[in-house]
Amino acid sequence: MDKVKLGTIGDINPIEYGGGIVYKEYDSLCLEFTHGIEEDEKTATVYRIPIEEDIFDDLCWVDLEDVASCCGYEVEEIEAFGRDKDPVVRAQVLADIGGYYGFHELDYYPLVLSVDDLETRWEE
Repeated sequence: MDKVKLGTIGDINPIEYGGGIVYKEYDSLCLEFTHGIEEDEKTATVYRIPIEEDIFDDLCWVDLEDVASCCGYEVEEIEAFGRDKDPVVRAQVLADIGGYYGFHELDYYPLVLSVDDLETRWEE
């Protein structure tokens, strides 16, 4: 079974300017996120982050008050978004957490792909 793309977050052109895709593969949901093309203009770092039904189950170390404040949310809003039925909404909260703490805190082993390989992977 191939990946099924459920939606996107970030820029309309995520490979060039940053953003990601939300996909389902088998019974798993995942966000793949990049900050865009690296300075060498040949590669992009891709972070792969699982999207759980309640994203905070594995992220108990996250200070929701700090993330919410940084992103313009109330704590109650970010908590609700992190448990939303829509995986794209939950993915946006993961991106906000990654933006606050650094995506390396969510994926210790990101992929470094050529732009061509990423375009193929994301079918751009």
